[in-house]
Amino acid sequence: MVISTKAQREGDASSDTPVTQWLDAPTEDSVKTVVTYMLEHPSQSISSTHIVATAKAFKQLADMCRDPDVRTRLADGALAAASSLLLERVVAELGPGTEQSNGHAEHVFLLVQVLRCICNQSADTDAARAQLLEHGGTAALARALSIDDVWRQPVPVAQAAFGAVLNVSLDHKLCTQALVDACAIEPHISALRVHGLGNGAHSVWPLVCSSLDNLCEDAEAAATHFEQHPGLASNMLQALAEITAQLANIASVSGEVAEQFVQIKEQQDADVTAALRGAQRTLLWNLCEVLEKSSVVRLQLCEPVYMHQMFDILAYYVATGGPDEPTQPEPSVAQPPSRPLPQGNRNADATAQMIVGVSGEDAALSMFDDSGLQQRLFAQLAQSESALAAAAALCLGNLARTDAHCTQLAETHPDVVQAAIAWFESGEVRVRHAASGLLKNLCVPAPAKARMVELGLPAVAARNVDTAVVPVQANAIGILRHLANG
Repeated sequence: MVISTKAQREGDASSDTPVTQWLDAPTEDSVKTVVTYMLEHPSQSISSTHIVATAKAFKQLADMCRDPDVRTRLADGALAAASSLLLERVVAELGPGTEQSNGHAEHVFLLVQVLRCICNQSADTDAARAQLLEHGGTAALARALSIDDVWRQPVPVAQAAFGAVLNVSLDHKLCTQALVDACAIEPHISALRVHGLGNGAHSVWPLVCSSLDNLCEDAEAAATHFEQHPGLASNMLQALAEITAQLANIASVSGEVAEQFVQIKEQQDADVTAALRGAQRTLLWNLCEVLEKSSVVRLQLCEPVYMHQMFDILAYYVATGGPDEPTQPEPSVAQPPSRPLPQGNRNADATAQMIVGVSGEDAALSMFDDSGLQQRLFAQLAQSESALAAAAALCLGNLARTDAHCTQLAETHPDVVQAAIAWFESGEVRVRHAASGLLKNLCVPAPAKARMVELGLPAVAARNVDTAVVPVQANAIGILRHLANG
């Protein structure tokens, strides 16, 4: 009796296939024969007998596709179809919930080479991108980002994975939307978590950031995706807060290293710091864009813990950054009192706008009663740093929008009101604007008016009626009008 092996039943008894024959003498003319074979025999192509040969073939194809003329000629659909099909198969073997088999290393090898091939064939070639989209390659790419090996072996696997996503999505709206719909944004954010900095992962972060920027380039589409996945914005904010804390930590310990280790540590810190700053910038601006576009996403962050994180981020930018571009002249036209005036530090401005946007939602009003957040805002309003005081005043003004909150603040915390009056009187323009907006809110409820008069607000407001800064002038007039109506 002859008992056939599994390999024989699958047709793998012979190691001589069009793939192995092509590897002996790889030519562009015979590529179609090879990829057609892979399409017609996908199970054989990734079987234990032939998986290494298949991986080597994709490595050769990836190298060939570095030539722009070659990849243009190969963009007829067959290569994209084969790449998409085998990527889907290998992702199914390696994806979440699967156990490592004896051929795990070979599957990872194939994964990397298929991803490299997709990356190279889609570089500046819309025809290849369209073919990958048609054959399901974009959805498989998104799933590939969640494979554990992307994190265990970040440099080779992650470079190939995020490089492929970057090239496929670059300037191709349909592919970008397909990747977003397939939840490709989530693993990008996971990749930028500080706990993933081991094994040289920071060297991949610039690639991850470029790819994430592509996926979020259409802010409206990105905002819609964030709305549909409620944990996404908080995860992005958490990653941003972690990176900011790590940067602050690096800055604080850089001078405490023993002299003999200084040069080594400085180089390590320089590499990691550059990666951290790039990721911080990407997360900040993409999150800002989404929050500006969507009130639904802003509602998802109406929790004290998220407000604390935003203020931590703002404190870092205020402490470490001066103006990163020429300071713009103060506006001469009225702005909404809840919108911060520019201060020249774009990162601090963006963070302050996040704070204002979230705290301006009606759902955020309950945060006024959180003692921890309340005390933080009071402390920042009382300190000498104008940028933090301005943000605290704007946030407090947004949270104290009910008569009950305004009355409580005026009656119970006169020291806070006095601090706001002091900023209104003699602070920089942006904090005068913020403080006067808060004070104008406090003058609305009848029970608070007498206290505001006792604290000397009318005289300060009157002196600001003639200011050349229109937003501050508007608040001063509003304060006097509210008090006169009492």
